Amino acid sequence: MADGVLPDSGSLVLMIAACAALGATVGTAVRRSPGPAATLGLLAAGQVLAHLCLSALDDLPAMLHHGVAPASPFMIAMHVAATGVTAGALRVAEAVLPALLTAIVALVQPVLDPPAAECPRLDRLVPARDARRDRHTIAPLGTRGPPVMAR
Repeated sequence: MADGVLPDSGSLVLMIAACAALGATVGTAVRRSPGPAATLGLLAAGQVLAHLCLSALDDLPAMLHHGVAPASPFMIAMHVAATGVTAGALRVAEAVLPALLTAIVALVQPVLDPPAAECPRLDRLVPARDARRDRHTIAPLGTRGPPVMAR
């Protein structure tokens, strides 16, 4: 990072906040997964944004006096390589993660959710007689309806 030197905490916080804002903006604006070209473009924009944040606060007096420091060919090559590797890793992760998570759920689900046949039924825990067929239960209710109105 930054010519082999770790950035100070202020630059790092600004970079993380700026990149998170870029990611949140893209995440809410894009309804479906972007294609490979859009992924490369978004990652490149994030690289430029991160580079500007890190160089802006680290060399603020020099930037105000001389402008943005010129980018070396090595630095540009490393940014392009990092963008390409990250784009490739994202594409592979998008294909592999659903299958991996499905396999994990298939392994864990039988442990956490036992089959219905093995679950104890609450009505079998406390023995109770079936009151629906008991004549003594039905008799007080009676089967006679209300009296018919006399004319």
